Amino acid sequence: MKKNLSITLCGLLITIMLTNLTQMPEWLGNSGIKLLSYAPWILMAVYSLAGLKYNNTFHVGNQLYLYVLTWIVFLVCAILELYLGKGFNVAVFRPLLISLFIYVISLNLGYNISEKSLNYILVAYILSSLFVAGSIFVTLMGTGFDWSSRVYAYDSKNSASQILLTALFFLIYLHGKKNKLIDIFILVGCAFLTYTMFMMKSRASLLGIVVIFVSVLANGKYSKSTKAIVYIATVAFLGLFILNGDFQEFFLDSFVFTGKDASDLNDVSSGRITMIEDFPKMFAQRPILGHGRNYVECMQLNALIEVGLLGGIPINILALAPIVYAFKSYRKYKKPIDYLLLIVGICYYINGVFEQLSPFGPGVKCYMLWLLFGLSVSWREKYNYEKGVMDYQHADNVSRSLF
Repeated sequence: MKKNLSITLCGLLITIMLTNLTQMPEWLGNSGIKLLSYAPWILMAVYSLAGLKYNNTFHVGNQLYLYVLTWIVFLVCAILELYLGKGFNVAVFRPLLISLFIYVISLNLGYNISEKSLNYILVAYILSSLFVAGSIFVTLMGTGFDWSSRVYAYDSKNSASQILLTALFFLIYLHGKKNKLIDIFILVGCAFLTYTMFMMKSRASLLGIVVIFVSVLANGKYSKSTKAIVYIATVAFLGLFILNGDFQEFFLDSFVFTGKDASDLNDVSSGRITMIEDFPKMFAQRPILGHGRNYVECMQLNALIEVGLLGGIPINILALAPIVYAFKSYRKYKKPIDYLLLIVGICYYINGVFEQLSPFGPGVKCYMLWLLFGLSVSWREKYNYEKGVMDYQHADNVSRSLF
């Protein structure tokens, strides 16, 4: 690997690790530590500008609709700011811009990183996530953790649990690719991440485990041992849940109902039922431009409430963009990064059904999705540029235009 390539990769690995580490409980309230979640990305942006390659071009990628839709959202927010004075503080606006920023930076960094470096990126994410999980575990145990409690002992559980879910997926993906010693470490890491996620009781993220397990069993690229472990774990859980009444009651009370009144769906859903019931009335009041800053624990509906049809439809399309892109690409070419992007995208989109900002945020929650998206696009364009061929038929009109 050339020196300039290794510098780029090392910088990205450090950025990933620092970004994840900001989610440790003891660091969350420290404003200075928050610099670690965005300062490294700014430095990587500067580095990518300073090291322009391929005819000194700053790349925007062939997914030009991402920029068009973002500009539409910006214009809607500007109109809301002008008329209502609360357009630019729309909840989804800033996370959307950050997500696009991560995409563009990773797109340009990808030209200086080999596709063979993907596993290094996954390992950096995994190791820092395990460190975060360890910190969360110690914090939860220190608060006198109780499985039956309805009080969440960790305020940022939804963001952190999604990071741990992504690390769990990466660990399973890497299983069976090296040696037995590494596989043992992977299994221990998977068990620890899963246990910590259950401790945090983030139901939206726990649904992602189902998506991951289904994807493993349906994908022929995994080793027989990996599939066997996932299959045994699935059968063991279902068998225990069906045959053991005590476990069934414990699981439903602690994780499905989270200690709340099972007869009150609104209480069980943390008020989401009321939000959904109120949606038609609120949407009908301002269907075109929306209400501006608002709060609905469902990204798809929240976008329509905040910025109406004009801004909400583009936001919903942007949320699906990584999934559609990865599905088309992986179905035809079976690239590892597109498979990873597809499953991460699905997990984050499902999370958005129950949360306000996913797959755009909040904070550092979703950056890996847009990082993978940018790397995939850049590696495809780099191949086309170097080989002078269009290896991916659906990637037409490759853009190499300057901003």
